[in-house]
Amino acid sequence: MYYQEVVDEVLGISSPHRTLRTLFDHLSDEWNRTTLDQKVDMLQRVLQSEKITLPVLLLQYRYYYEEELANKAYVVDAIEDSLEILLQHALTK
Repeated sequence: MYYQEVVDEVLGISSPHRTLRTLFDHLSDEWNRTTLDQKVDMLQRVLQSEKITLPVLLLQYRYYYEEELANKAYVVDAIEDSLEILLQHALTK
C-alpha cells in the first residue's frame, strides 16, 4: 500500500496532512500548521496501524518528491532534521 493511501486510511481521507510534509519538512508551511505533539501523534498513529514501517514510509516519501514531483526534490533534504526535532520533542515528554 502506498504511503498516502495509509495516511488516508489512518488519518482520514480528507486529511490536509496527506503528503506528510507536516512531519518531514520543517522548512515548509505545512510544518507550521501543527504542533510538535500533533506531529508525534500523527506519526505514531500511522506507524501503529502496522500498515507501513518507518523505513518504507520514508522510502516512499522520498520517491514521491524526487520522482513524482521532481520539481520539489528539495523537500527530502529536510527529512533528517525534521525527524531529529520530532525525536527530541518525544524524548523530553
